Amino acid sequence: MNKNKILKEFIDRDFFELPKKSFDCLKYSFKFGWTDDRVEDPYPHLYICNKTSVYDKFLIGKTFKFNYLILKDEIVKQIYDGTLPKHKLKSLLNHIKILYDAFISIVIFPERNQTVFGDTGFISKNMTDFLLETKFDIRFFSLIGTYFSAPIWTNDFRKCTVSYRRQFEIKYNDAKNMSSEKFNDKVNEFMPSSASVYTKKVQLGMLSTKRAQNLETIVYCCPNCKKFFSIYSERNCIKCNNCQSAVELLENGDIILTKNVHNFDELNDFQYKELSKLKFTNKPIISYPTANLCTVFDNNSINIIGDVKLDIYQTKIQATKNDYNKTIEYHDVREIEFAPSNTLIIYLSDGNKIGFVGKNKENLYIISDLFKNFKEKTAL
Repeated sequence: MNKNKILKEFIDRDFFELPKKSFDCLKYSFKFGWTDDRVEDPYPHLYICNKTSVYDKFLIGKTFKFNYLILKDEIVKQIYDGTLPKHKLKSLLNHIKILYDAFISIVIFPERNQTVFGDTGFISKNMTDFLLETKFDIRFFSLIGTYFSAPIWTNDFRKCTVSYRRQFEIKYNDAKNMSSEKFNDKVNEFMPSSASVYTKKVQLGMLSTKRAQNLETIVYCCPNCKKFFSIYSERNCIKCNNCQSAVELLENGDIILTKNVHNFDELNDFQYKELSKLKFTNKPIISYPTANLCTVFDNNSINIIGDVKLDIYQTKIQATKNDYNKTIEYHDVREIEFAPSNTLIIYLSDGNKIGFVGKNKENLYIISDLFKNFKEKTAL
């Protein structure tokens, strides 16, 4: 077995290189011990894990008491999209079989992107077809409490209690008799659906005095008065400068009751419904001036443009700076990904990508919801 080739081409090396002291710096308080309560597995499996924080891949290393390797994020994305070349897919499957024979389990985070509001993302049929093609038994595993310890919308981490949940197992002998569609439904059924629900269920705490910090980068509609772009964060609360309401993010990851939203899970659904009701206009729904915004970079040349003025429309976005003028129509977009540090990555249909970084708590997340809404309306 050519280990170097396997590690270089398919395996995520980050978790190998994270020094032990970095775990101490994270200041996590774990609900389970590192020895007696660690997960043992005498046989290799394919482990499917939900991806709720950037630290998940490191923390499972403190949980699993057996040999395992993690599939690279870029490989997972190609499998998810169905863009991994056939020769590379065949090579990957062969390598996984070799690792399996060497009693090494494979860990996959199959959602493609890290969750924004804590709900598990849909697992594509391309991904579940790949899982089936490995011909291995599949075990579902999740860490609980990690979402609120390092949510994608903040630039700090909080001391949290973390627990794990060993879920279901699908035997290959059972899966091979399912249709591709039924197997996809089964995998999506077994994946956990809500980080905050499980956080509350096992009563895990989020010990921080800045629990809501930067939440305005993903919440664009006030859950009380429904005013857009009126939200700002202050310590444990998001507040509205229109109706003067304050919504507290509690230690258990929930929020205090509001007129329109009853828990954290409903925040995104609520604001997306309000977004869908907006009447069409040719004017920007929000503009961020040059002093406030962004870095733009193009895919191949990594061209750093610097601060730009960003106008966000219902069907496009426009970035301008001196003699630079870039218009992105949503019909030219393949996918939009919201990433840590208030970063928005736009994947264009021509294969290029453009990234925006909000430096002053701008709400870039709304662009991904506008794109989603545009696709739904144009599909009708």
